[in-house]
Amino acid sequence: MLNTLKLTNFRRHTDLSINFTQGLNAIRAANEGGKSTTTEALNYALFGSRALRTSMEQTVTWGHDLKTMKVEANVTANGQTYTFTRGKSGAEVILNGEVFVTGQNEVSIFAAGLIGADVTLAPRLMLASQNGIRGALEEGPKALAEMIENLAGFEAFDDILETAQSKLNLGSPSAYEGQLSAARATLESATQSMPVKPDEEDHNAKLTQLANLITTTEAELPGLRKTIDEKVALLSSASNKFLEHQDMAKNVTRVREQVQVAMATVAGHEANASKIKPDLAPLQAALANAKNLNERKVAYKAFLELPTGDFFPNTQEEFEAVLAAKTKDVAEMFETVRSYETEIATTKAKRLNHSKCDKCGQEVGHLETVVKNNAEVDAKIGHLETLLGTAKANHTAGQAALDYVLAQQKFATAYDRAAAAIALYVTGDENTYPRKATWAGELPTEGASVAQCQADLTAAETKVKEIEQAETRLEMAKGQRDQLVAQLEELDIKLAEHMAPTPDELLNLEAEKNEAVLDLSARQDIIAKAVQESVDLARDFGSASQLWNMAHQRVADAEVVITSTTAAIDKLNFNNALVKKIRAIRPIVANQVWNQVLTSVSVMFSQIRGEESWVTKAKDGFQVNGQAVESLSGSTLDILGIALRVALLKVFLPQCGLLVLDEPAQGCDPTRTESLLGFIAASGIGQTILITHEETSESVADNIIEL
Repeated sequence: MLNTLKLTNFRRHTDLSINFTQGLNAIRAANEGGKSTTTEALNYALFGSRALRTSMEQTVTWGHDLKTMKVEANVTANGQTYTFTRGKSGAEVILNGEVFVTGQNEVSIFAAGLIGADVTLAPRLMLASQNGIRGALEEGPKALAEMIENLAGFEAFDDILETAQSKLNLGSPSAYEGQLSAARATLESATQSMPVKPDEEDHNAKLTQLANLITTTEAELPGLRKTIDEKVALLSSASNKFLEHQDMAKNVTRVREQVQVAMATVAGHEANASKIKPDLAPLQAALANAKNLNERKVAYKAFLELPTGDFFPNTQEEFEAVLAAKTKDVAEMFETVRSYETEIATTKAKRLNHSKCDKCGQEVGHLETVVKNNAEVDAKIGHLETLLGTAKANHTAGQAALDYVLAQQKFATAYDRAAAAIALYVTGDENTYPRKATWAGELPTEGASVAQCQADLTAAETKVKEIEQAETRLEMAKGQRDQLVAQLEELDIKLAEHMAPTPDELLNLEAEKNEAVLDLSARQDIIAKAVQESVDLARDFGSASQLWNMAHQRVADAEVVITSTTAAIDKLNFNNALVKKIRAIRPIVANQVWNQVLTSVSVMFSQIRGEESWVTKAKDGFQVNGQAVESLSGSTLDILGIALRVALLKVFLPQCGLLVLDEPAQGCDPTRTESLLGFIAASGIGQTILITHEETSESVADNIIEL
């Protein structure tokens, strides 16, 4: 019995706990509400990741770490309550508060043993979708027969037969009889052609004589090697000294050549360094004069192009005072014009222009008071408009005078800016605004160009620099020459003092070393020949011994083959008889299983269908009342599948009291749905979990679970 099921981050359920009871438990929810997920989670808790529809990475709730996915199922079986817990990090079974089983595979195996079927068949009968059995039914008798025969333990027959065929000798004894005849012929031939046995004592004496020769000769080798090492050391030391002397002589020659090159370099630099340096002062003065003349020409041109305009005949301070006064006068004239315009508008508002009274509606245009008022207003307006005309004329004249003064100010600003650029070459009149500029000094005349003076100076500076560089290089070349001369003198002294052997002395040492090597090689040849002779003796003796042993072994092997072949023939006859008996038993047991299963299925199917329906197995498939199951409707195949599942569960898993059905009545009408639910409720299975979204289940369910 399943007591509780807890899902953490399993598909759409981040935290779901379900309590189950005995009898029929109906799990209901809207489409995609996670109903079938609960069945998958129970499968996963019991049998591991192989029960998942997708990979574990796609099973964990989106956005959550795979390590947080966990399913816990509390199950009661055989009077004990077990808690199955499984996740990415591991699986375990808790019994009485302690870990009872641990490990992914171990927990799956324990769950299968608790139910009474293997890991493949148990979930297929208890927890698989309805299409699992209906699909096997539609595939024909072979698919369903394989499932039923596996449940019935027919794999035992298959295992026995497979083991017998793979491990036992089966078939015709003719091959063994041929081997027996050949072995008897071989025994007779080997006995007649047996060679003479080799003399081992003579062979060992010859090997001992060769071993003594090798030992005596090897004793001389260390002394010979020592002599060679001494000769090699003398030759190596002499060769090194000879090569050192050769290197020193080459080094002297190289440095002497470098001294000659250095002397030639010093002579070349002396010729360049002895040249007379040109005087730069006159050229620098000529360049300064040319630059000053050019600047005066540019300034005089700018003087001639100064802006033209009216000069104010007094100082700038007096001009600014005039400007301020005229600006003030224009502002006051403008205010006078504005005041007259305002007074005229106010006076016009006092004139009575309408012909009727606003209060009584009577004509008032002919009244004396109105005529008098309008005449006074019109007279005042005429006087004010005369004054306004005079004020506007004054304002226009004042503005013209101010514009003239502002134009003078604009001219003065431009003139002062241009005169400031040539201030070094002009004088300014302090009594005018702007200060009128006058050219100071003589007018610029023609002279040598700046470019020519600069070119002459640059050429002279380049020549001075070349001479100074030549002087520097001369000093460096003299220093290098002196160093090389000193180095050459030192190398000549060392070469004269260095003692080294002559080529003839080296040849004599080489000959002595080669003679010692030849002596060692001669002794090694003696040892090698003795070793080879020993090898040849051993090979020849081994070959003769092998021929004798082979002939002797042929006799023994033939005798063994005769004995073993005789026993194999007897065993083969026994194995053939055993397999024949096992094959004869299997169909008898199969017929009994089929009769039991199909009888139970027929009774249950008839109960659900509401009419007598006998299920039989024909040659080409299953039949219901003599008709092939392919002729049944989809809903009828569904209820036949449920009858098959319940029958198989009762026959092969009688100790298992749990059945899970996922939408079993999906294709049924209301009447058949009620019949199906009534059958499930009365099936005698201790606990049924029904995944559904229809409301009919409420009438028969013992426990309604809404997700």
